[in-house]
Parts: sequence; C-alpha cells; structure tokens
Amino acid sequence: LKRHQFKAYSNHKYNGGKSKTYNNSTIRKRSTEEFSCIPYIVALSNCLLYTWYGLPDVSYKWENFPVFTINGLGTMLELSFIFIYIWFAPTRGKIKAGTITTMVMVIFTVTAIISAFVFHDHHHRKVFVGTIGLVASVAMKAAPLVVVSPNLVGLPLGILQLGLANIGKEE
Repeated sequence: LKRHQFKAYSNHKYNGGKSKTYNNSTIRKRSTEEFSCIPYIVALSNCLLYTWYGLPDVSYKWENFPVFTINGLGTMLELSFIFIYIWFAPTRGKIKAGTITTMVMVIFTVTAIISAFVFHDHHHRKVFVGTIGLVASVAMKAAPLVVVSPNLVGLPLGILQLGLANIGKEE
C-alpha cells in the first residue's frame, strides 16, 4: 500500500506494459484509492512561493521571468491535481486535503503580505521569500517520505552495499 502511494506521487504506475498517470487512474476508477494528497499540496506551496518570488514585486523588474512562468504553470497543475483528488476523495480525505490546502494558502498570503509591506527593497524581499521558498522546496522533496514506510531490513543492507561499493572504489 505505501509503495503504491509512492509510485503515485512520482506520477507513474506500471500496469501491464502501460504507464498511467495518477490523475488518469483516479478519474477512470473514480476513486483516490489510498493515494495521499500531501505531496501535491506541498508542491503547491513551493510553486506559489516561487511564482511570487519571480514577480517584479519581489525580484527586480522581470529578472526572474522564467521562475515566474515555470512555477505559475506548476501552480495551475498542482491545483488541478488537488481538485481532482478532492473531487474523488472520501469525505474524510476531502476535509484533510481542504484543511491542509487552506493552511498552505494562508501561509503563502502571510508571506506575500509581509514581503510586500515590511521589506522596502528588492534584495530583502528576495532573501525573505527565497528563504521560505527554500524551506518549501526541502519539504517538497521530503513529502514523498510521508507515504513510504521505513524498511528495517533494506536500510541496513543498503548502507552496507554503499559502504562496500565505496571500499571497492578505493581499491
């Protein structure tokens, strides 16, 4: 179950020689199954913050236009993933997704207001929004770990394998 959720986050499931995306599977089955919405919501926070970072309000003129466009598109995609999840989720999942998404939107709004009204130059705004964006980026990379349970046998064996590969590389 947990491995299945992790595969969903990476947006690919292998099924009978065909690759299917999470959303296609969700819409076709009309169910979120046991998928987690957390990775999509965390990715939304990252995209929102970096879209704001790329705007002339934070950056100097349009110096970060590519950051704005890429993350603006990412915001739209993540919102569509979250809306699809909410549409097909059971009531408890809808409440959880809605609550967490609302918290992310409030945090983003507070960040935007602080950066716009407290800091009066682009440098300090970029540092402030960039620091919060960095935290969101780290959280986004760690979000799939929410749906993965630790493997108590595989972890030590993996560490041993890396150690032996390192010893072999030195010789």
